Amino acid sequence: MRLFDSRSSSQAAAAILILTLTFGASGQPEAAAPSWNLEIPTAVTEVLMHQRTIREPIAKVTDRNNRPVAGAAVTFLIIPNGGAGATFPGGQLTLTVQTDAQGVARGAVMQNNGVTGTYQVRVSASYQDRVQTKEIRYKVKKHSTKYKYSLTAAAILLLVGTVVAVTTRGGQSNPEITAGQGTVGR
Repeated sequence: MRLFDSRSSSQAAAAILILTLTFGASGQPEAAAPSWNLEIPTAVTEVLMHQRTIREPIAKVTDRNNRPVAGAAVTFLIIPNGGAGATFPGGQLTLTVQTDAQGVARGAVMQNNGVTGTYQVRVSASYQDRVQTKEIRYKVKKHSTKYKYSLTAAAILLLVGTVVAVTTRGGQSNPEITAGQGTVGR
């Protein structure tokens, strides 16, 4: 007794081929390749606690050929965490804008709440009945380490310059101290 005739064997093979193409070799459904992409130029942004305003978040939408997509809806959502955070104008946590001709969506300048810590801005782009989401992390710090060290280095250079100026004129009764463009003494 034959289970399949030649026609049903062909049909079964075609069904297996379709199943393989639809679900892939792993047996899991495959997502269609997206026709566009959401890009976040800066995934982590550091903010100083005393800064009252924070630069607007930016996102870019491009097609699969890396060309800009105009007219995509982009929503920026500030996710409060009970500590560090910010708001858009009017105290809003959400702002939706459209991408421009360059595919760029700019949120509004945010108001920092002055609390140290980390918070996120979720960026969701909607285009051609698809949504992509990414996050920007904001780290709010008390002070900038880079700024602190540059001030320390400037103070050391000023002190060394003063000591050198005084010691090179040490034999005189009225030493001259030179600082920058002007002179002090004599």
